[in-house]
Amino acid sequence: MGRLDCIASYSYREIIMRESGQAIAEKFLDAAKKHGATAADVMLTQSQDSTAQCRVGKVDIVNSANSVRIGLRALVGQRVSLVSTSDITDESIDHMAATAVEMAKVMPEDPQAGLLEPQQIKQQELDLVDHSSVDFAKLTDMAMAADQAGNSVKGVKSAEDCSATAAKSRTILLNTNGLAHNYESTSFSIVARMVAADDSGMETDYMYSVATHVDDLLPAAEVGQMAGEYAAKRLSAGPSPTGQVPVVLSQRVARGLLQSFAAAISGDSVVKKLSFMKDSMDQKVFNENITIVDDPFKKRGLRSKLVDVEGIVPQKQNIVKNGRLQSWLLDSKSAKKLQLPSTGHAHRGVGSHASPAPTNLTLLPGESSPTDLMSDIKSGVYITSLMGHGINMVSGDYSRGAAGFLIENGQLTRPFSEGTIAGNLRDMFLHSTPANDLCRHEGIDVPTVRIDGMTVAGRV
Repeated sequence: MGRLDCIASYSYREIIMRESGQAIAEKFLDAAKKHGATAADVMLTQSQDSTAQCRVGKVDIVNSANSVRIGLRALVGQRVSLVSTSDITDESIDHMAATAVEMAKVMPEDPQAGLLEPQQIKQQELDLVDHSSVDFAKLTDMAMAADQAGNSVKGVKSAEDCSATAAKSRTILLNTNGLAHNYESTSFSIVARMVAADDSGMETDYMYSVATHVDDLLPAAEVGQMAGEYAAKRLSAGPSPTGQVPVVLSQRVARGLLQSFAAAISGDSVVKKLSFMKDSMDQKVFNENITIVDDPFKKRGLRSKLVDVEGIVPQKQNIVKNGRLQSWLLDSKSAKKLQLPSTGHAHRGVGSHASPAPTNLTLLPGESSPTDLMSDIKSGVYITSLMGHGINMVSGDYSRGAAGFLIENGQLTRPFSEGTIAGNLRDMFLHSTPANDLCRHEGIDVPTVRIDGMTVAGRV
């Protein structure tokens, strides 16, 4: 697919004062039609980010970034191109639209190309905007609190960095079929990375918290302290065991398991037969105690939305119910190829074409606590960190570097590093058991998960 990027610098405040984002987006559509586009759509994003970073008790970085980005997708019959820019002068708009149309004319025809008729959007309050005032002083206080708490942990040498960020964004979607939708959201985050050291060497680890509302964040001092404790506990790490043993994934690494599942049921992968789950619809893919929910309407959800980028209203649904796969994640293109309706999962950035992606995807919790989940494990591993990207989505084969703690007779004991865990995602899904410690804050949410039958190998 054709693509062109042009970047220029403009002040967010100046653009908003000069003319509305809606008017800018409409200019791109008008220009595309003037130059011969038979259809077009526009995505415009406006963002404003502020960050304060501290290190070893001192303010290290304070910055603010404002940006406007516009993506124009032009169609000439069944031929499609995409251009993106930050330059919204009239001359640039006309040039970019003309370029998009000329690019489309030389692209191969795409039988699935076209714009959907937008659906009626049911207005409901998702509470995605925090109207409270968070200035640089408050961000600095948050970063400093994380830094001080992390450095107070025994064994911590220093903070690698501790930061707090506040962001606000606005997205406008327009197309020539009548879609006109815009929405705002805010997000806040605290990140702490700490370095611990002793005679055995140094270890680093991290903790973070992210939310649409600042009051939903973990306290900054708690984030810093947890990062420090994670790093300190990894000191004097030994080798991992070798063999086929139960593996328990901590919450923050178990998210990767659900991300791999989402990739495997993406309509793009299924259509191209690049997923090991391509023939798994209505089949048992997890154990019968597992249900996975996708909820686009979750209040204060990091991935919540009333409509996808193609104008389709999504639905809250069980993607997996009692272990059985109920639905793919589909945009219009993959849906047409599979002769199914779109599920409203089209996602794109201003410089990319649409592709399927989940909204707020959650693996529902089980009944056992993490402690109970490990109580019968005589020899196993508890994973707190994964490295590498050894996942083959065609076969499902999985192999990644791992670090964490040994489980011996149901108890966490010494730390280990430089281990490897391996298996096949199909088997891993079927042999997964979730704990009851789900926290619903990150958009892809998973409790602690136990997986039986994986292969663990330590360094020689």
